[in-house]
Amino acid sequence: MLTPFFGTSHFVWSAQIAVTMLALAFGYRFGGALADRANGLSRLFQLILVASVYLVATVNFRIRMATACLSLSLPIGSTVASLALFFVSLVLLAATGPVVVRALTRSIGDMGRQVGRLSALGTFGSVGGVGVTSYVLIPHVRDSYAMMGTAMALAILALLYLVAWGRSKQSALLGGAVAFLIGFSNSPQALRNDQIPVWPGFRELYRTNSH
Repeated sequence: MLTPFFGTSHFVWSAQIAVTMLALAFGYRFGGALADRANGLSRLFQLILVASVYLVATVNFRIRMATACLSLSLPIGSTVASLALFFVSLVLLAATGPVVVRALTRSIGDMGRQVGRLSALGTFGSVGGVGVTSYVLIPHVRDSYAMMGTAMALAILALLYLVAWGRSKQSALLGGAVAFLIGFSNSPQALRNDQIPVWPGFRELYRTNSH
């Protein structure tokens, strides 16, 4: 998402890795506090819906954000753009781990087993995500479609839980509103908004997904 504007130097990779790790740290802390306050998983799936909405928003403001950051130095500009694009969603999604551990733990005696099982599942999921992203999405799918698809998958997962097991009618209403918003944002017009603009004096010669 940043390569067309900042390239793929070590500054860009360092910015994204640092922002990701920072977001995970905040998300784990936030998820731990949420796990102690909330009973059940409804609040967690509401946060997942919010994360999906933010992903949709990044597709629509990515170009304006990245273009504005070009006035900064490469290390600072790529870091600011990474914070704007990735931080919020990663914080909300990182809260999943502590909340699910609390929901599955029935006693102190089986806490270690639950943490180990969820950590293993999370790592396997990360391996699968890397494989799908590296070998399918990046070479063959536009970034905007990949991000929209991710947002839709998160929204559907959250909606299934809130409709089937959520105890609050407000949760179902919120889910319906979010699903409508995401569906509207996936319209052809919204995806056309992700086209890189034509700058005076420059002409685009060729476009393709790169490895």
